[in-house]
Amino acid sequence: PFDEGQGKTAKDMINGAEDPVHFALGKGRYQASVDPQWRKGISGKSLWFDGYSTYIRRAAADIAKPVDALTITAWVAPAAYDLGAEQRLSAIVNQHDREARQG
Repeated sequence: PFDEGQGKTAKDMINGAEDPVHFALGKGRYQASVDPQWRKGISGKSLWFDGYSTYIRRAAADIAKPVDALTITAWVAPAAYDLGAEQRLSAIVNQHDREARQG
């Protein structure tokens, strides 16, 4: 649940898999490698997604397929999102086709 508080991996509480946290400063190309940032929250520490260079990626083949339903939950910091090329807010999850007026 992204509450490990430190380190370079996040553990999936359902299947126990540990995914690497991708972070721009984690490679240490021009400086020493730095762990992703973890911030104090209401309860403990959590991974800080900066909206730019911090992300977790898992191959589609490694993701369990939903059986009955799918729930997507997001904590969003609207002030951190830039306006796109058309001066519109960026989408987090999007299947919208504006030109076709679908989605």
